[in-house]
Amino acid sequence: MHPSPLTLPVLLGLAAAGTWGAADFAGGLAARRGSPGLVVLLAQGTSLPLLGLASLTSPVHMSPRAILTGLFAGIAGSAALMVFYRALSRGAMGLSAALAGLLTAVLPVVLAIAHEGLPAPLQLGGFGLAGAAIVLIAYRPQAHDAALVPALGTLVMAMLAGAGFGLQLVGLHSSAAAAAPFLPSGASGASGASLAPVLRALLLSRVGGVGTALAVVLRTRLWTRRSLGNRPANTGDRSAFGALLALAVLAGLLDTAGNTFYMLSSLRGRLDVAAVLSSLYPGATMVLAALLLRERATRSQVVGMALALLAVAFVAG
Repeated sequence: MHPSPLTLPVLLGLAAAGTWGAADFAGGLAARRGSPGLVVLLAQGTSLPLLGLASLTSPVHMSPRAILTGLFAGIAGSAALMVFYRALSRGAMGLSAALAGLLTAVLPVVLAIAHEGLPAPLQLGGFGLAGAAIVLIAYRPQAHDAALVPALGTLVMAMLAGAGFGLQLVGLHSSAAAAAPFLPSGASGASGASLAPVLRALLLSRVGGVGTALAVVLRTRLWTRRSLGNRPANTGDRSAFGALLALAVLAGLLDTAGNTFYMLSSLRGRLDVAAVLSSLYPGATMVLAALLLRERATRSQVVGMALALLAVAFVAG
């Protein structure tokens, strides 16, 4: 008896959600110690040489389309992450996270339906449940949080971040798919099992992401120097930077693992299934916050986790 062809894509999508949620947890802690641009630069910069070495062991021909979409995915993802951190720092954290998480899956779902047709009705129901789960899990209003009436600029930032994350998901999938034809699930051939196109697409995205973060950091430093004149900027103590660096490196490694799981899921199954399941990452962040920071889950978050489990069952069919 063979397992359902959706079993592996579903498991990979959930693995992406788990590792992305852990990456956001580490990155969020790092963002409390440094600017969003610096956190993203350190996180993505440390994983770049590792991806370069891994990619060299698995050579693959990259078409111009694969190269461009890979670089674009990195640029979109890096910019979205910096905007997302900035939105969180301006307040209305719960609503910002919920809005960004919900919009992350919208573009991949729309494109998948346009190119592959509608999924099964049960899966469509699962998509709706997953969207509700994302909002309930991420939305955590606090007494000092202006979540009910957030500033328009904060909402725009959260929406831009979600759109950027969605573009990153589409770009990563397109880059790996264009690098080497991927056989549908159940078809014969070994090319689908190869990690080579995935690793090369990840490397290209990291190049684009690091370049974007570096440009932002340099621009910020230049602006700061002009503002301070000849006065030296406060660089902080080394122990604080060491903690920031450790958290940023951890976030970068987890994010790379999450990207890998997501891409394998999207290539072995449907893009919309991979995107929706991967977008449940706020659940993993919430669990880690409860375990490590002793943050108590709200009733809405508990309901959201239950809906997420139900959504997974629906999507798995």
